[in-house]
Amino acid sequence: MDTLTDLLTTRIRQLETTLDHVGAYVFTKDMAGRYTYANKMACDLFGCPLDLVIGATDEEFFDLSISNELRINDRLVLDHGEKIETEETNITIKGETRVYWSVKLPLQGTDGSIVGMCGISTDITERKKIEAAVHESEEKHRIMFMDSPDAYLIIRDGVFVDCNRSSEVMLRGDRTQIVGRTPGSLSPDFQPDGNESSQAAKEKINEAFRNGSNTFEWVHRRLDGSDFFVEVTIASMLLEGKQTLFTCWRDITERKQAEKALEESKRALEAISITDGLTGIANRRRFDEVLSQEYARHARSGMQLSLILLDIDHFKAFNDNYGHVAGDDCLREVGRVIADCSARPADLAARYGGEEFACILPETDGTGAVIIAEQIRRGIQVLAIPHKGSDSADCVTASLGVVTVQCDANGSTVSIISQADELLYRAKSNGRNRVEFVNHEVTAPEKRPGSFVQMEWKNSFCCGNQLIDSQHQSLFHLSNELLEAILSGRPTDDISVLISRLLDDVGQHFHDEEIILATACFPGMNHHAAEHVKLLAKGVELSRLFSTSALPIGDLFQFLAYDLVMMHMLGADREFFPFIRNAAFDLARP
Repeated sequence: MDTLTDLLTTRIRQLETTLDHVGAYVFTKDMAGRYTYANKMACDLFGCPLDLVIGATDEEFFDLSISNELRINDRLVLDHGEKIETEETNITIKGETRVYWSVKLPLQGTDGSIVGMCGISTDITERKKIEAAVHESEEKHRIMFMDSPDAYLIIRDGVFVDCNRSSEVMLRGDRTQIVGRTPGSLSPDFQPDGNESSQAAKEKINEAFRNGSNTFEWVHRRLDGSDFFVEVTIASMLLEGKQTLFTCWRDITERKQAEKALEESKRALEAISITDGLTGIANRRRFDEVLSQEYARHARSGMQLSLILLDIDHFKAFNDNYGHVAGDDCLREVGRVIADCSARPADLAARYGGEEFACILPETDGTGAVIIAEQIRRGIQVLAIPHKGSDSADCVTASLGVVTVQCDANGSTVSIISQADELLYRAKSNGRNRVEFVNHEVTAPEKRPGSFVQMEWKNSFCCGNQLIDSQHQSLFHLSNELLEAILSGRPTDDISVLISRLLDDVGQHFHDEEIILATACFPGMNHHAAEHVKLLAKGVELSRLFSTSALPIGDLFQFLAYDLVMMHMLGADREFFPFIRNAAFDLARP
């Protein structure tokens, strides 16, 4: 018997030792709720040795008036034999709150009746604090995520998996319309830089994965189809075991609009700084800047650069007679004519100063420059602005100097301006309302009295039709011969013969040309024929003036060099070149 008792005592001690090291509060109670056993952890919690714990009730260790669930759970086990697994919150006598995960089981006697209970409680107070802190943090972040004024969206596997309320407002839709879509589907087809949105979005995402984050500007498209600018920040993170992108959108539409307005204001100010306030064309500053640039460019390219300088004739007298308000109106009208005549994008019309204007004609040969200058001169005269103070005409006129140069890398703009200014002065000295020029393409080196020059035929003037080309060349030579005859003082009879011959040849040429153009179905035939009639009429008038000794040499030169050669043969005639250049016909004259 003693041996059995010793064995049982040993086993009990072994069990107690084990229970003292299980890391939980282990205890038993009788039907009255008195402790019949408590392991070391329970005794340490109660602050009493086991002999003082045994026989004591929970009222001695806990404030059951606050935490009565302990007593309720015990009675469920003792009175009803239930097994309890639940959290219990207990307040100690010292006021300390402890949370346990408790398992309570009924103890049965040999007859199967309930004689007490066994409990195992694990202190989860710290874990609950951590859980509460985590939950609080998650809730704070959730509130921050959902209520942030910035739009937050989460991307996983290339699609949006979550978004906050600001993103719904920004995209003008609800979460169900956003989640599941790709970034590219909420963008226009192309970004402002011309890149395709879907491909560019993939590149931005890949860059964020490589570098951890990426910030850039983007144009997104709202669900209602409208576009807006955003600044996007993407951050790569591991969320729920998957690579995830957290994105923040900030609407920068107003900023972009402000930047655009600022840029437009800057351009407007720049335009004002290079624009003449009165005429609306370029000012002297812009003229100097462009001429310098074009001179350097033409020195590299080897192309010809032309410059026109013009001055309104007797403009001081105009202001004296009509007042400065009328003078300003006149300057505006003249500026408009110059701008209209120099209409290519590269051309520049400028107010050079006062009543003086300039026109830069890049990659323009002498012939083209003189034609434009004559168009300007005539355009100003056609304005028919009365000018009783002028001794050149009864309306406002202008004198023009034209120079065409081959730019030199070692040269400067001073030379070309000086040459044009000299020619302008010559135009004034020779009677005003005229164009003086040095044309290295259509002139021979030798100059004639009165600043006239001899015209020289170039193969580039050919249209491809043998008869027309031969007639054009013959008219060139005859025009030169007539000018030479007049300027050298040949007898009147000789000059009359040349004028008659010229008019006959011009009339025959126009007749033959009209037949060819009709055969070629030239669409501008009627207008071209009407111009022929005007030119012949002017030629007849010149012949009449010569017969009465009233033919100004300037009028003769204007007819031959400007009207007949430059404006018609080298200008208007070029319109039909494409229609006859490859035509397989020719006109044989009897």
